[in-house]
Amino acid sequence: MYHFSSSKVSTSLDEPLFKTKFLVTFVLPPALRAKYGTKMMSEQLIKLGGLTADKLPDAVEQHFRYNSRRFIGSVVDTKIDVDMTFEINVNKSGIIYPYNVLREWSYLGYDPQTGFQGIKRDYVGSCTVDVHEKGGQVLRKYYFPIFFPVKQINELDLNYTEEGIFQMNTVFAAENYTDKIIQGDAG
Repeated sequence: MYHFSSSKVSTSLDEPLFKTKFLVTFVLPPALRAKYGTKMMSEQLIKLGGLTADKLPDAVEQHFRYNSRRFIGSVVDTKIDVDMTFEINVNKSGIIYPYNVLREWSYLGYDPQTGFQGIKRDYVGSCTVDVHEKGGQVLRKYYFPIFFPVKQINELDLNYTEEGIFQMNTVFAAENYTDKIIQGDAG
């Protein structure tokens, strides 16, 4: 009979991996770097999703009479869309951040007020996501050297009867990524 006292987690004093233990570092496109730096974005990020680096090709199906067989396909969708939610603050100069940062970043690709369309090399930044344990040891590192917004940011949603901090959501295209699982002793 199995008893919890002989569990690997119990006997090794292993810790769970907490969803709150991650650090995101942004490198903005050159046109925004001097004005905003990196911390305005990282400190306001509250939620991140879409890190689908472990992909398989879609299954394909083959038929013979009344039988069906499935195989792992051969074409992988390599796109990653990283979904991020930020809380919004205002500094002493009246900069709404990271709202202003993301708005200007989006406008480097397309400015709806003027019709300007940018070139990819001018609107691409990069992003690193470090997933770590409670002690700070990095366990998994995602690096996206090509990173840019692909979904418009949600506009200000104002309401006289609802208390709350404004949050904004946007989606970034992440290309040419590396995904490293960093592990020590597998024991």
